[in-house]
Amino acid sequence: MHTLEDEYPGINISRIRVGGDLGGVVFVVGMVVCLLVGLPETRGFFAGTLAGGGSLAVVLAWWHRRHERSTIEALISLGLKGR
Repeated sequence: MHTLEDEYPGINISRIRVGGDLGGVVFVVGMVVCLLVGLPETRGFFAGTLAGGGSLAVVLAWWHRRHERSTIEALISLGLKGR
């Protein structure tokens, strides 16, 4: 049984593995730079998502510091292990 992947010899981006190491960081940064250079109208969107993501990270860090014990107890009650 032939699939579309067998018939098309080109590069399939979904088959490229990107690890959680320096190579992965370089790939992601390179893709973001290509996107921002190639599509300048996305710069505002990128700045907004960066600001929103940074704000969410600060709020979550603050929340977990203030509720550390209750978070661990909630995880244990769900059957998950904490740190």
